[in-house]
Amino acid sequence: MVLKLQINGTSGLRVTMNFGAAGSSGEYLAIGNLATNVFGSGVAVLNASVATNFATTANADSIIIIRGIVTTTSSSGNLVAQIHSLSGTETITVYIGSRMTVRTLP
Repeated sequence: MVLKLQINGTSGLRVTMNFGAAGSSGEYLAIGNLATNVFGSGVAVLNASVATNFATTANADSIIIIRGIVTTTSSSGNLVAQIHSLSGTETITVYIGSRMTVRTLP
């Protein structure tokens, strides 16, 4: 997944990857702007936030790249990316052109 986004405050944001099927598991890596010209990363299991504060520079474009693997069961579910501000009051804009690609591994 590649996200281009912007936040209107300085508290930053966190990302979470969720997959709702019973018995599924996985983990993911998020890499992106912590501040202008400063990059960082974090790792988390599915349904948990990465403990890294991304995009702490107000009104500046940021890029976050998320890579992960999901092990599924016979149950179906939705893969969902959640982006949330740490303050809970700031507005996050994810730009058109951001994308999620999913593929099956052999």
